[in-house]
Amino acid sequence: MPDDLMRPTLSLLIAALAVACQSAPQADSRAPSTTAGTTAHASAVPPAVRTDTTPATRASERPNPRSDEVTIALDRGSYKEGATATVRLTSHSRDTLGYNPCSNRSVERKEGTRWVTQPEPEHMCTMELRLLRPGETQTVSVTMPDKLSAGTYRLVLTFSRQGASASGAVRAVSSSFAAP
Repeated sequence: MPDDLMRPTLSLLIAALAVACQSAPQADSRAPSTTAGTTAHASAVPPAVRTDTTPATRASERPNPRSDEVTIALDRGSYKEGATATVRLTSHSRDTLGYNPCSNRSVERKEGTRWVTQPEPEHMCTMELRLLRPGETQTVSVTMPDKLSAGTYRLVLTFSRQGASASGAVRAVSSSFAAP
């Protein structure tokens, strides 16, 4: 190809690559996410459900029991092995929080005065990040472990703060439920 034809072709190719490499426009942060489950904006006080919402800390530290950034409300007071729980999450945080209702959840069993995380070696989850915005309420489905012996349990979800200056995590704990 002659030099006089190659320069315009090369310039067009470089311009096309530059446009293709630009990041896609970001969605309006106020618009509801299509992957965030059922979303309802709530300004009323959530129903009286005993919750213990604490920020996530290292295992050696005690959680702060006064934190109330996320409320977790379960649809029932007992669940069988492998049952699906309908869970209502309400943000009281000033930050947008990211979470995955499968991989960011654990189930803890009460053993004496301690809560012990139940192992789930075959628990598989998809990689997704849902966003819970300040003041927002979402309803999600959570599957209980396949092995759940009789006892008292609680659901724990861990949320990550989103945004350029956000750091830290929020650990939200539901009220207890029974396994028959």
